[in-house]
Amino acid sequence: MTIWEAALVAAAVAILGGYHVHFFFQLRRSPRATTVGRARQHRRAWVEGIVERHDGILAIQTLRNWSMSASFLASTAVIIAAGLLGFMFSAEKTSTLIHQFNLLGSQGLPLLSFKLILLIGDFLATFFSFSLCLRYYNYVALTINTPPGDDAEEIAMLSADYLELAASHFTLGMRGYYLSIPLALWLFGPIWLALGSLGLTVVLYRHDHVV
Repeated sequence: MTIWEAALVAAAVAILGGYHVHFFFQLRRSPRATTVGRARQHRRAWVEGIVERHDGILAIQTLRNWSMSASFLASTAVIIAAGLLGFMFSAEKTSTLIHQFNLLGSQGLPLLSFKLILLIGDFLATFFSFSLCLRYYNYVALTINTPPGDDAEEIAMLSADYLELAASHFTLGMRGYYLSIPLALWLFGPIWLALGSLGLTVVLYRHDHVV
């Protein structure tokens, strides 16, 4: 890895990492200023309304739609990871095309393999997040349809907690997809990694904050 590439990689990590640290603390201090914080409040209100009205059909239909989205994204992530694994074993044949766009970075095969390993790990972590999301959606479907009784408030809180865990893993999975953009651009050189990280941070800021 060249000095220029190391500097640009460090800048990309600082940009994305710094933004997410800032966003995490903002989410804790003023959640209503973020889309994630408002979505948490809406999800809890949705669960309380479902439990109060005993509307199990609406709950299952909504959870089914959410589960289908998570299942599709999990399947896509593992397919992409498998494809990247196959590409890594043939990287020696295709590295010439990639290196034509690499202006300041190292053009060695070991670094290219390292980049591919990072991408594969990112998509495997994404698959794992969506798999856990599906697991918690199943817990929500079980608890939210519990027969009504004296513990209705406790059931609503438990269902809301499960739903929040599912949503958190869904968010982590989507962040894995977002992170794959600068990682994939890094294959073409550190300049593209830095530009991709900067552009992704701008997009995420607009996405994560209430306009």
